Amino acid sequence: MIPLNKSTFGLGLACFILLATFPIKRVFGQDAVIRYGRGVPPIVRVINNRSLNYLASTQNEDGSWPDEQNGLG
Repeated sequence: MIPLNKSTFGLGLACFILLATFPIKRVFGQDAVIRYGRGVPPIVRVINNRSLNYLASTQNEDGSWPDEQNGLG
């Protein structure tokens, strides 16, 4: 039998508690379907289309924006 003193026991207990709090299982990230855009909810597509339509309707014919300041900041 291995003799244990208080510091060795405390260190072993601390290591056991630390390891017991972290589950040992495989963790997965996001599915590839979501990452490449096929999992976008329909409401997000609607919001995106409305935003792009607004920007396209407010932009000038030459590509500039109305009330754009010219010159130094």
